[in-house]
Amino acid sequence: MMGITVLALAGVAACNGAQSPVASNETDAVEGDDSVAGTIRTRQAHYKEMARLSKAIGDQLKARNPAVGEIQGNARRLADLAPQILTWFPAGSGPESGIRTRARPEIWTDQEGFGEAAARFVATSQEFSTIAGGGDLDAIRTLQPDLGPACRNCHDRFRAPEQE
Repeated sequence: MMGITVLALAGVAACNGAQSPVASNETDAVEGDDSVAGTIRTRQAHYKEMARLSKAIGDQLKARNPAVGEIQGNARRLADLAPQILTWFPAGSGPESGIRTRARPEIWTDQEGFGEAAARFVATSQEFSTIAGGGDLDAIRTLQPDLGPACRNCHDRFRAPEQE
């Protein structure tokens, strides 16, 4: 497992293109909108997409006749998005921006912890995508429950509760 974590961290760092595990100001996750508000909107859109993908996978696995191709496509997309997570948090895009966000300051103050949490999700989502690619529903069902805890691994420490 340690090798997977190290490999995942290396992959995340490579995608980031920065020295630190959190994206620098020069790294902008926003396509066509380099404002802080645009960065936050893009980040939130990516997370909503990831939630939709995870839910769609779970829904298919509960179906009488799961669509393996749909599971595979959703798993691939999830695995493609996961290594990008660290690039979605450039400096200045947290609570200090004054814009409503659930990103906790610990994302920037505990960059090592955030990088490790993200790496766990990267490794799990990529492993799941590989298993899903094989098309074996029993294997997919065995690994799918690992996605939630890998995702919550970040939520518990780095995402603030929903505001009303």
